[in-house]
Amino acid sequence: MSEQATDSRKLRRVIGTGVAGNVMEWYDFAVYGYLAAIIGTQFFLSDDPVSSIIASYGAFAAGFLS
Repeated sequence: MSEQATDSRKLRRVIGTGVAGNVMEWYDFAVYGYLAAIIGTQFFLSDDPVSSIIASYGAFAAGFLS
């Protein structure tokens, strides 16, 4: 098999793997962002529900910025 065909196959595999990883990461962020209000009330327990939601969105922002 020629070297160019092997390089082309490796390049397609690398691009496909990168695209799949990127899609999974954005799906994860989309689901968390969509459910942040529910997650905030369940995992960030507080007397004030607004502070729970703010904490949930803060965790979302920290993960997004990192």
